Amino acid sequence: MADRPPPSLLGITLRTTWVIAMLVIVAKLALALRDIALAQVAGVAPAVDLFQLLFAVTAFVHAGLGSVAGMLLVPLLAGLAPGPRARIAARAEGALALGGLAICVALWMAAAATRVFGQVPPGAAMTVPLVAAAAMCLTIPALLVSGAFMARLQLAGDTRYVLAEIVPAATAIAVLYALPAFRLDAFCIAILLGTCGQVAVLVALLRARGERAGLRLAWAPIRLRAFPPGLGWLLLGQGIVSLQLVLDPYIATLFGEGAVSRFAYGYRIVNMGITLALTVIARVLFARFALLLADGEDRVAWRLARQFMVLGAAVGLAVGVVVATLADRITALVFFRASFSAADAQAVADILRHAAGLFAPCLAALVLLQLANAASRYRVLFAAAALAFVVKYSVMAALLRPLALNAIPFASTAWYVVILAVYWIALSRRFGGPTASRSPSARSGSSE
Repeated sequence: MADRPPPSLLGITLRTTWVIAMLVIVAKLALALRDIALAQVAGVAPAVDLFQLLFAVTAFVHAGLGSVAGMLLVPLLAGLAPGPRARIAARAEGALALGGLAICVALWMAAAATRVFGQVPPGAAMTVPLVAAAAMCLTIPALLVSGAFMARLQLAGDTRYVLAEIVPAATAIAVLYALPAFRLDAFCIAILLGTCGQVAVLVALLRARGERAGLRLAWAPIRLRAFPPGLGWLLLGQGIVSLQLVLDPYIATLFGEGAVSRFAYGYRIVNMGITLALTVIARVLFARFALLLADGEDRVAWRLARQFMVLGAAVGLAVGVVVATLADRITALVFFRASFSAADAQAVADILRHAAGLFAPCLAALVLLQLANAASRYRVLFAAAALAFVVKYSVMAALLRPLALNAIPFASTAWYVVILAVYWIALSRRFGGPTASRSPSARSGSSE
């Protein structure tokens, strides 16, 4: 009997995508339940506004530094044998822990000096806000280390690490319902304890695989020449990308008390879809692209990227149509027991409706982003982020008066359109032309 033909790379990757997607849906559902519980218990209130800003500031640091660490570590570790991979990973984890602690202290001091980023009025008590700020800042080193652990499990093909993200959300939900009333400090402490629990779960998964999960603390733990050139462009580009996490909520404060909460609830539904897509795409395709490029299979990687880009755009278009059509029903379904007024519910639905157009360009751009990062095209990342930043906030400034709070999600569509266009132009020239290289050595020296 003739041998069966080997499965296509697209088919294998789609099956892996399906498995991880199911796990990610479970993990992100836990985060959604946390936000639903927060809306039910606390609704729209100054304490919730303060939490959303603290969350945005710490997410800015984690998204910036954590994403850079992942972009650097996965391609670096992909080409190493298990022994050297574990040693380099342990050093990186130690460096991230120390760096995260330093950032944590600096952020907390900034919060205290600015009366928690200008949100606590003069004369008001500072104890609860400072405890909440300390707890949220301490999540930074824990999240950075857990990201490095996830990179190792990702390369090993162990998908169980996705479920570790349930722990912080479950802890926060338990505290929300255990207390008779919402307490900002207790809620933030619960998130911190849950994040530490997430790290413990990842350590257990690594040890179950026989891998060392200890942190190796050393001065200059990894030589910079071990990384591809263009590290500065990567840091600048990711900094611009992450800056939105802080700017958007602060722009929302222009529209009065409760505006930050309304924006956060509405955009959190949008981000749930984006984060789900990003998590699945990054955790399936980034490592796949890194391994393909390490083997010199540049054209195979580009073909796979184009196939998933079309798939992502189609899925995003369908999601956008559903969100635009059913924004009111989605809001009512997600926050059916929330402490919302009719105006609050309408504001959240309007934010959803104005964000519907971003899903298609976002999902397509996320696919190309993984290939660009795997190929160390860091200068392209910076150029795309800088141009998209200018376009987004120019559009937002022009629309703030007519659209008010809805200008923020509407302008985010412009961001993803620009990102998609820049990456398509740059990557099609790099991988799609007749001079596209199949040699790893020809690729390793470029960061453009």
